Amino acid sequence: TYNNNSAHVEYLLAGAEQGEDGQFTFIRDDDLRKIVQTIPEWCSFIMIADCCRSGALVEGANEIFEHSTNTPRFLWELKDPSSRDLEILITACQNDPVTFNFFLDGKPKSFFLHTLMVAINCFGTHTSNRSLVEQIRSYMTDERVLSKLVGFVGRIQQPELYCNSVQASLCFLSLEIGHNVDPPSDENSGGNGGGAHGISEGSHGSSQAEAY
Repeated sequence: TYNNNSAHVEYLLAGAEQGEDGQFTFIRDDDLRKIVQTIPEWCSFIMIADCCRSGALVEGANEIFEHSTNTPRFLWELKDPSSRDLEILITACQNDPVTFNFFLDGKPKSFFLHTLMVAINCFGTHTSNRSLVEQIRSYMTDERVLSKLVGFVGRIQQPELYCNSVQASLCFLSLEIGHNVDPPSDENSGGNGGGAHGISEGSHGSSQAEAY
């Protein structure tokens, strides 16, 4: 048994490209949980999932910002082994939404992954996991940013962080305690370098970027 906190069976679909033999491998959320549980507890593990409906990809993981998944209270009270902390999962969206891509300089880009890389370049890896994801979420839901991406107005994609409160305070890809980045202010959120005031609005380049 395992803690199905989303009421769905999520899975990764890995397989051949179109036109090949059509063989696919399904990796279920509970399979991923079993894999993570084999990792020694003194090791740190982080998974980044850039795919649709990825919020509950590792079954039972604790959601930090929103409530699209729910861990049954009796599992916390019983300290059931299936409720063991699952290290750190950063996803492109929550349990139900889909992800979006856009064209930049004629090339397709993942909205989430591109923003993640820009955020890392802005703030480095000494930023806490919580603060890093907060900055990405803030940028990806900023109406000023979305208005510059053709087809993005009205679309909502909110990345999510899944871990416990201690892991949320750790530096990205580290066991050290990270610092928090100041939230962007109205007068500073459009700066050239992002700095300590958030990701620059110009981080996605051409205004001809188009969602698909």
